Amino acid sequence: MAIDPVTLVLLSDKVVQTVFKEILKNRSAIFKELFPSLGKSTEDPDDRKEVESAVSRLKKADLIKERTAEIEDFNSYYVTSDGLSAERQLHLIDDPKLGAS
Repeated sequence: MAIDPVTLVLLSDKVVQTVFKEILKNRSAIFKELFPSLGKSTEDPDDRKEVESAVSRLKKADLIKERTAEIEDFNSYYVTSDGLSAERQLHLIDDPKLGAS
């Protein structure tokens, strides 16, 4: 099965790709855990908007799902079957060309 071209374009965005990789590492992540890998601060409104946008775009593409918490910083995100499929096809975690950690 070929990867959706829209997904390819989405994951070509460095911030979106980094957020997705962080969630993929453990198959889930808490919102505030996404910032350090990007060198961003949860306190900076511009940084928050950038990460929120990346999360929103990943959710719209059905690569991740969200579990809400009372405090937004503790919302958790997990990888969907579509997200796992995209990772397998793109080898995001272990491909040195994509900046794997």
